[in-house]
Amino acid sequence: ETCGDVVIAVNVGSGLLPRAELSSALGISLQMIRVLMEQNVRQSLAELSPSDVLIEPDLKDYSAANFADALSLIPIGEAAARRNADALRRLSLSEADYKAWRDSVAARLPVVPPVTDVRVATTSGRVNPEVIQRQLAEVPGIDLRRRPETDFSIENLNKRLEQVYGDGDFERMDYQMLDYDGERTVKVEGVEKSWGPDYLKFGFGFASDTYDTRVDANLSHRMTWLNSLGAEWRNDLKLGYRQRFASEFFQPFSFRTGAFVAPRIELQQEPVVYYLNDRRIGQYRVQYARAHLDVGLQNKYGELRIGPFTGRLRATEDFGTFLLAANFDEHQAGYTASAVFDQIDSPNFGRNGALVSLNTFSALSKWGSDRDYAKSELSILGAKSVGNHALQLAGYIGKTVRGDLPAYDPFLLGGFLRGSGYRIDELLGTRVGFARAVYTYKFAALPPQLGRGLYLGGSLEATRAAIGADPTADTKIRRSVSVFIGADTILGPAYFAFGKGLNEERPSAFYIILGTP
Repeated sequence: ETCGDVVIAVNVGSGLLPRAELSSALGISLQMIRVLMEQNVRQSLAELSPSDVLIEPDLKDYSAANFADALSLIPIGEAAARRNADALRRLSLSEADYKAWRDSVAARLPVVPPVTDVRVATTSGRVNPEVIQRQLAEVPGIDLRRRPETDFSIENLNKRLEQVYGDGDFERMDYQMLDYDGERTVKVEGVEKSWGPDYLKFGFGFASDTYDTRVDANLSHRMTWLNSLGAEWRNDLKLGYRQRFASEFFQPFSFRTGAFVAPRIELQQEPVVYYLNDRRIGQYRVQYARAHLDVGLQNKYGELRIGPFTGRLRATEDFGTFLLAANFDEHQAGYTASAVFDQIDSPNFGRNGALVSLNTFSALSKWGSDRDYAKSELSILGAKSVGNHALQLAGYIGKTVRGDLPAYDPFLLGGFLRGSGYRIDELLGTRVGFARAVYTYKFAALPPQLGRGLYLGGSLEATRAAIGADPTADTKIRRSVSVFIGADTILGPAYFAFGKGLNEERPSAFYIILGTP
């Protein structure tokens, strides 16, 4: 009744759930909502006349919750429209007639005042508005107090506000255009989270191969916006196979530079297990307490940090009576440094982007350390997707930079996607590395309350490391493969996998993992 002579309708209804998905309260609730929506869809379709055009893309299992898969719907919609090409073609105009019609529409449009200013506000006043102002000033055409209005771009504004939202301080981002006295002001408002500014998060980690099981419980505490520069106090506790407590006070110097200082303490206890001929021969139980003072830079691309540390380390051997392994009780002093470039959508089921991480640990005798050595680790991950198919390429190098690595601190590999088929942390060395290619196929979407997706996948891997009590012996390339079923859940990545080594040892293992492998 309110449209023109012809309606072009696109049916984006998801239809009803199959009977197999109605075995839970959640499935029945979703079906009730879909029944109501389907009634409206069918009523609308019944009102179409023979002169109207109906386009029906094949949405399969897509629903309104699949925001992350929006781009994959574009070719589906294009194909559906092209199936109606003949019906749409009869509605077309010549180029001259279309231009004349567009000109007549433009002539009737009201005059839009020029944009002359941007104003920023936040709702409760906890978050400093400069957080938004800093982000807007970094994009040409948004910081209008210093740039001509002709540079203004709604697209740039939307993109930057998405990045501000991604920092996690706001529940949503709003903006509106305010016209007054022939000028236009863009008012940007960050609606702060109704929860916080203190946050508690609980986690659980589980990793089991054919031989060993590891369980961890995690607790994370964050106090945010302790001052106008956005200081945070961060506490992390892990209990189980590895016991760890870390506390850091993160204090930015300014919003403009991204510089910060971060004093922190770390207490940790974990075993370092040694294997030989598929048998566990002993372990070191390593305990340390360290105090760090880091400085660095942080922005939307990642983080750089470096700083000195001092602490105490004890390593108690448990190798039986024959290996005569030594115990260690040492003072440590030196520095740590790290650089992270993070532009990937997910480190576990990554579909697009890249993640690069470089970490260095250096103990210096001239600073008072009982042992002098340094080690560095470089990790690279890249991902690319086409539809539901994705390919990840990853590489890792761990290298001794100075001195000899002590027996309590070797590089450890082995386990799912780190030398699949071998035990978790079975491979070790003073200079190690791996390269892998991982293919995943997203075959189903999880309800938003449970996570994102279900995946089938496989990997090809090459790992350079040793097996045995001597990290420098038998260092060679070990090839392996794996197949797995994975789920990107709200509790973290979950895997059920089988791995097989292809060298003469030809080990194999099943893995059940919840958490980052």
